[in-house]
Amino acid sequence: MVNWIESIGVKVSADSIKFPSWDEKFRSIVYGDWDRLLSIRTPGEILIKSYEVTGNKFRLATAKMFANWLESISVETGRVNTGSFTRISRAIPYMEGEKSNSPWVNAIIFNFLIKLYSIERDQKYIDLAASLLNYIEDYMKENLQKLDPIFYQGASGIGYYLASALLTLRITPTTTLTHTTETSNPSLMSQLSPMISPIELGFLILLVVIVALVVILKVLSGP
Repeated sequence: MVNWIESIGVKVSADSIKFPSWDEKFRSIVYGDWDRLLSIRTPGEILIKSYEVTGNKFRLATAKMFANWLESISVETGRVNTGSFTRISRAIPYMEGEKSNSPWVNAIIFNFLIKLYSIERDQKYIDLAASLLNYIEDYMKENLQKLDPIFYQGASGIGYYLASALLTLRITPTTTLTHTTETSNPSLMSQLSPMISPIELGFLILLVVIVALVVILKVLSGP
């Protein structure tokens, strides 16, 4: 399948590549429209997995080119000057040229960028990932009550991909937030469980994951 993916890639520039879907449109993530792909991910993630299994550096280079394309279609959604630094939020659309953005799509892309960073240790992947996480955090603050708890396009899906990124970084919300927030304490979570609904608890856990990732990326980004 990886050979097929490589064969349909369209180079945008010497260091950028994108991949068409069944309708010849270019999407940032793929799933059902690639009939041999059984899970939702970016084409770049498939290439990374192939690199990890085979050691084929061309696959890794192609994944990096795809990341460059993703960055080229990203749009700034917010900018706040905090005094000590400028907080920039960016989002990558589901489809090239699309105006709307999705926190679910960007959580999937965030997971890919963290995997790429874990291999390359290139600061630019952390910077882009951090800006996507800022967008997701902004969206959650404004639309938390409107967000469905389901996996597809919903809160549980966002939480899944963000948690997957945490595992890639080898850090869990509990160990990261022990000294920063009480919600990382499992005993506190157990006490809260009977008091709130499962859906509300799911949203709370998602917010904890977001806070954990914000802390980690700030550390990785440096001063």
